[in-house]
Formats: sequence, structure tokens, C-alpha cells
Amino acid sequence: MDGGHGAATYLRSARDQRRGDAAQLCNFNYSVKASIVRGMRLSDWQTSPGSAIEHSGPSRYSNTASTENMKFAVLQFFSWPERRVELGTVYQRALDRVRIMDGSGYDAVWLAEHHFSAYSVCPSVHVMGMHVADITRNLRIGTGVSLAAFHHPLRLAEEVALLDHLSGGRVNWGAGRGFDKTEMAAFGVTAEDSYDRFHENVNVVLQAWSSDRLTFHGEFNRFEDVEVLPKPLQNPLPTWIASSSPDAIAWSARQGHAFLMDPHSSHE
Repeated sequence: MDGGHGAATYLRSARDQRRGDAAQLCNFNYSVKASIVRGMRLSDWQTSPGSAIEHSGPSRYSNTASTENMKFAVLQFFSWPERRVELGTVYQRALDRVRIMDGSGYDAVWLAEHHFSAYSVCPSVHVMGMHVADITRNLRIGTGVSLAAFHHPLRLAEEVALLDHLSGGRVNWGAGRGFDKTEMAAFGVTAEDSYDRFHENVNVVLQAWSSDRLTFHGEFNRFEDVEVLPKPLQNPLPTWIASSSPDAIAWSARQGHAFLMDPHSSHE
């Protein structure tokens, strides 16, 4: 579709536009089934067998005691396939969806970061997240994900913490290693060192938030007595790790992080 991968199909015809927000929301159904559950904590699965996932949209259930932890969100890409429309239209359609979600009970929107291709034209989820914060009042804002291996970790810590303050404490920080060879080559990251660099950068960010002054000696980073400001408004700031293989899931679990999964994750 022209404006979003992993989000609702935008209703293009004038007739559908006149049907209003309710008509647009009906198409979120597949996103709820395919995208939402990838980012849920294990505790969120303690629900009645299967029923909650089959509902379209953030409905209320009669058995609230067993479903109170189930939340709904959408992973929002900014895809520009074949450049069929103006890039501004891609952003407009995506942000229209976000506004609908904000007024309809959805818990969060997760913003996808990618570089150097039309796969998702959003090189800064932190800048986009600030705009989303400005046009919404209720949605949590997830970075889906910050490609931590490509960022200077102290700059990353500062930007996410600043976004948390300016959004009123609505940030879910999602971090991922990245997979695209073009992105890795442009940022000087090799496939061989990307795992270690990613893990180290995530640890730097978390320590920068939890320490008054940061001293860190690692393989890729070395800092001495650095005061990193601001600290996030939320303490702790919810942290999610993109985990698409058994090894990645095991690392996230050992660190105590929630994890994000996608339709292409390993089934081993």
C-alpha cells in the first residue's frame, strides 16, 4: 500500500472518505491480529484462550478480570512503493491513522526507523515521535525500533529521554540491531560486529539513564564521568528489544526486557 506497511489500508475513494473515521477504523483489524501481539510481555498473555486476539479494535470484554492486560497498537511504517504518490501524502495518510487511533482507545503506535530506501522513509523515529506527541493526547509512542547499532549511544539516550519529557511520559523505547546491508555499510557497521555493538549500545543507554554520571568501558565505547541529561520522565522507561531469533529472545530475557517480534521471526 502507498502509505503504511503493517497499518490500516488508507481509504482512497471520495465515497469512503465521506464515511468518516469509523469506516477507516474497520481496516485496523488485520493489524491487531498480525502486529499487536509481537510486542506483548509474557504476562499479557494470561488471558482467556484466544478470544481477545480475534476481536478487531480495542473492544471491552465481559471477562475483564482475565483480559485487563491486553492492549492494542499498530506498527506504522512509512512505505513509499514505486513513489506512486508524493512523499507528503505518505506522511499525511500515516498521521491520519495516528489521529484516529488516538481517539479510539488504542494503546500505542510504534514508529519504524529505516534509512536509504523507500521501504520506510522515516530516518528519525525520535523526530517523528515528537510530531506524533504534538498531535495526540492518549497514545503511547513506541520506537519500533531505534536502530541502536547505528547511533552514538549517548546521543540516543539524550534524544529518547527528551522525547519522553516532551510527550508527557508516553514513550515506549524499542531498540533493534537492524538487518539491512545497505544501512550497515553506510553507517560503518558490519554484520559480524552488529550484535555486540547493538548489545553494548543498549547497555550504555540504560546505564546513562540510571546513573548520575556515566563511566563505561566497552569494546566500542569508552566514557569517563559523563553526566547525560535529561533523564527520562518515566522511571524506569519501558524498554522493549526486537528479538527475532532464539538467541535474541534469550538475550532479551536474560536482561529482563520485554521483546518485540514480527511476522518473519524464527519459529524454531
